[in-house]
Amino acid sequence: MYLLTSFMAVYNLSRARRMSSRAFVVFYLLLNVALGDMAVHWPVSRRYIFLGLIVAIFTLEVFTRRSQRPRTREPFF
Repeated sequence: MYLLTSFMAVYNLSRARRMSSRAFVVFYLLLNVALGDMAVHWPVSRRYIFLGLIVAIFTLEVFTRRSQRPRTREPFF
């Protein structure tokens, strides 16, 4: 659940801002380590963390779509 939504959030962030493949992978891994740590230490907040990721995905998608030219990078797929 976190892996998929965090991938979508980081991918949308990489489309909105220039990000190298290495930076993408490092940011993705660090984000998932942080999310996993939060889920273990605060298990009650799991659904709020997931909700935050969904909101981040939609916000970044809207921001990217409103920019002049969204960048799509197929190698991540």
